[in-house]
Amino acid sequence: MTKMMNPQNDVQDVQLVLDVKTTLPVIASNFEVIKKQLTDGLKKYDLTVDENGVKAAKSMATEINALSKQIDTLRKEKVKELSAPIKDFENKAKELVSICQQSRTNLLDQVKVFEDKQREECLKLLQEELSFQYNRFGVKAEFQTVTVEDLAILSHLNKTGLAKKAVDAVEERVLDVKRFQEKIEQRLLSLEGYCLKSGLAVALTPEHINHFLMVDSDEEYEKKLNTLIEKELSRQEEMKKAIEEKARKEMVSEPQPVIKEEPKEQPKLAQDGQPMIEVQPVSIQYQNPAATTQNSNNGSTIGNNRRYTVTATFEIEVDERLEPKLEAMLLKKFEQACFKTMPEIQIVKH
Repeated sequence: MTKMMNPQNDVQDVQLVLDVKTTLPVIASNFEVIKKQLTDGLKKYDLTVDENGVKAAKSMATEINALSKQIDTLRKEKVKELSAPIKDFENKAKELVSICQQSRTNLLDQVKVFEDKQREECLKLLQEELSFQYNRFGVKAEFQTVTVEDLAILSHLNKTGLAKKAVDAVEERVLDVKRFQEKIEQRLLSLEGYCLKSGLAVALTPEHINHFLMVDSDEEYEKKLNTLIEKELSRQEEMKKAIEEKARKEMVSEPQPVIKEEPKEQPKLAQDGQPMIEVQPVSIQYQNPAATTQNSNNGSTIGNNRRYTVTATFEIEVDERLEPKLEAMLLKKFEQACFKTMPEIQIVKH
């Protein structure tokens, strides 16, 4: 069974046991006597060397060097002899230090195991809290990008579970991605209207903008969207010109029927007793709906027949007293001509 002890008391006990007594070494020698003898003896070597004394000078230098080595060897021997107890104490002290450090390492390893388990428990609680907050704020799966690993620290865990500051941190991160989700949803909702307002005949779809839809910066998103719309507008204009050119060529290659109505000499009474309308010369032309894109919805092909929109402008002369009945008289004429669709009549007085 492991015995729990007070670390401070343990250290104090070791200090009481480790009682080191030291005595400084005293080195006695005839240093001053030898120094004086050496100084006096070397005076004879203080010479001025000339060409005749070079050989003797080299010999003297060799003798001095031998004396120097003798003194240095003696120094090393005595230092080694005096250092032996110091070296022995140093080795023993290092051994004691090693024992302490090994014990410290064992304790820290156990602390790490315990704290790692605490962090794992904290992370588990954080992930549960994250899932709860996702559901609480309705964050969709594709926006659930919050990470909480960095929040798994010991100070975020207490006896009852997660600390309040940890819960608040998770909630704030979830709210951030919720706001981002709402931003993306708003972009998608406004996409069609923005495209049509910009002049596109057919709005872009989410697939067209998917590669930049999720950028965080609104400025960057709008810049990329406007660039894409400009490209689509250019392509749309090119297609419009191509359609118009094709229609123009078709109209040139096909003869256009022209119906001319000759003016009548004078107003006559119709069989129903109503005054007949005098018509001035007029040309009626059939307009192919493919000739312009603006009226493309006014004409369509049905089987082998083709529907046309006919616009005619002509002048008539009638008695001013008949002006209130003029529109009804004209509509009567169209009805008698078996027109299935009654025209819209606009009368301008000259």
